[in-house]
Amino acid sequence: WRVLPILMALGNTYGLMLVVVLLGYGLVAIPRMLMRWARPREELKRVYLLSNKADEWLFDAVWELQDTEDEIDSLLASANHTRAVQNHSDVQYCTDELIAAKAKTLVLPPLLQSKRTTNVRSRRGSTARPTASAATSSPTHKFAKLKKSEEPSDDLERLDIDYREVINEMATLHARLKKAQNNLDNARANFSNILSRYKSFARLVEIESQASSSILASTKKFGRTILRGIMFRSLGILSIGMSALVLWSECTMMLPFNLSPFGFLVQDGCESEAQEKSDLYIFVESVSLSFPLMYISICVYWSLMKVTLFTNFKLNGNKMSSAVALVFNAQYFIRMQFPLGYNFLLMFKYNDKCGTTAFSKLMSNMDTVPFFGTGFSLYAPLMILLFSIMTYFNVYPRLATLVGMDHEDAILIALDKCEVEDEVEEKLRSGEALLVHQCQKENDIDCIHNTEEESGIEQISFGRFV
Repeated sequence: WRVLPILMALGNTYGLMLVVVLLGYGLVAIPRMLMRWARPREELKRVYLLSNKADEWLFDAVWELQDTEDEIDSLLASANHTRAVQNHSDVQYCTDELIAAKAKTLVLPPLLQSKRTTNVRSRRGSTARPTASAATSSPTHKFAKLKKSEEPSDDLERLDIDYREVINEMATLHARLKKAQNNLDNARANFSNILSRYKSFARLVEIESQASSSILASTKKFGRTILRGIMFRSLGILSIGMSALVLWSECTMMLPFNLSPFGFLVQDGCESEAQEKSDLYIFVESVSLSFPLMYISICVYWSLMKVTLFTNFKLNGNKMSSAVALVFNAQYFIRMQFPLGYNFLLMFKYNDKCGTTAFSKLMSNMDTVPFFGTGFSLYAPLMILLFSIMTYFNVYPRLATLVGMDHEDAILIALDKCEVEDEVEEKLRSGEALLVHQCQKENDIDCIHNTEEESGIEQISFGRFV
């Protein structure tokens, strides 16, 4: 055996399994989401129920950050740390980096600052500033390098304190601080998303409830309510049809003959080229073949962004995604691109009628690997049907509820199990009150900032929460 076919088979197997799981979820979840968006009132209730959990996550994130900051303050005020700073430059460097990292969230935006247990925080140790050398090197690399150091310097050997323990403790707190800050960013982005959805659907419900006093108001109401509902229902029905065709094509992929509707279109396209049909006909047929690939790509990549197993690597809107999250998701987008393209060609049975493509010829190197070679790519898509059925019956959210994981549908399923309707109604009322209160606070902050700008008074901008 050669090494290249084995590596290709392992990479294709790993990527294909990810595609199978994510595609099976997306083929059901996307049509369901589009059909929900056609009913603003029902979706608004969903937002009310989710807002309580989002606010709880936000509170926990703020308190976790505050606890970490308190431990940092205690460490910086300790006698051991003071002695170590006075006698070793590496400890001073780590102290400057830790203070600089802590200063990024020392004063939070007003809507988050109000969630602290103490709004006015102690600024003990916050007067120090990073040195010039600290600004030109990587803090994480420096911490790791200092943690691995085994030999203390000569000037500390006479002291009763091991400065390496101080550096290790600061490195641990620095990692916890970065994790807490990242968790707070994700919680803010999640609550921001909930608040944005509330504003959109609440506005639609308000327009729907208003009486039409003029032709312009009637036209606006017709466009924002009736036409919007028709559009999303049409998209939902179209996506249901596409999902059914994709599932049928995936399940019949292993058969020796072609039963895929997309495969018939490919076969007709190849015959059109042989019969020298018009270029426009061939162009339209070729473009139409791109829609199935586009749809399954949307299903896979949208499902990846909905995964809650990697909260620290989640993509967030409004430029709130960390650099690590961007790299992590880009890596998986690229990793699934080739298995997805190979599955696309096998689903169409392109090689049977139109000849072998260069990509298929490259992937055929896996034929020498038993089971995990090209044969596995034909039978693995059967599991897409299994995951689609599990998604339709909400098996994944139920499992997430059992293991204590946070999932949007899991929260709703848990509430559906409530035997007392008053409990659900209370959740709806509290969620609505929470979102209305947050919008009012946001409007008050905007009014204050606008007034200060008009009066010419220079103020420190804390930024908007949403």
